[in-house]
Amino acid sequence: MRSSRDARNKRIKVIRSLIVRTLLPYYVEIGLDVVLIGLNPSLYSTYSTNVGSYFANPRNRLWPAVNASELASKPLSPIFDYTLPSYGIRLTDLIECSTRNASELKINDYLHWIPVLYEKLIHYKSKIVCFQGLMAYSNYLRHSKNIRTRPSLKSQSCVIGKSEVFVVPNPTPENARFSMDELIKWYQELKVTRDQLVNIQ
Repeated sequence: MRSSRDARNKRIKVIRSLIVRTLLPYYVEIGLDVVLIGLNPSLYSTYSTNVGSYFANPRNRLWPAVNASELASKPLSPIFDYTLPSYGIRLTDLIECSTRNASELKINDYLHWIPVLYEKLIHYKSKIVCFQGLMAYSNYLRHSKNIRTRPSLKSQSCVIGKSEVFVVPNPTPENARFSMDELIKWYQELKVTRDQLVNIQ
């Protein structure tokens, strides 16, 4: 039993060592309304039949919550993630290397990828940068600004460049603290904030 588990873990390490660092496509548009930032891609998103699609695991609640909130003007699924920029939205990750779970991420992953993300956010000037999960946002603050705090879910007082910052719950199914209805509510609040900024500008 132990030997098979060790062999499986060894295979995972080999797979990770062979991964090209930008695992999922980066759909670049300048001046989008919302950039949704996850922590990092799952192995499922990277190697499933929907390979290269964000939040491809059918158990992940992102797509149902976003669709129910009407953040985009039509229902979407992982295989159509490339169409999000046409709705003023795009997806990316804090860290662009995939793991089975967040505990596999190393300090060097944060130190390498967060500056990369920051430069992209500054360059592409979205109206809102939305971190999906307190872990993603707190690690961004810690490793980019040396701020060690426990942020709250809501619109934040700080900005990234000229982008407003918003934090919603992590839609992963492992985040049982939040029901689907609660997730939808947070994406609806994000939509309200987005619509207000669009109307102002």
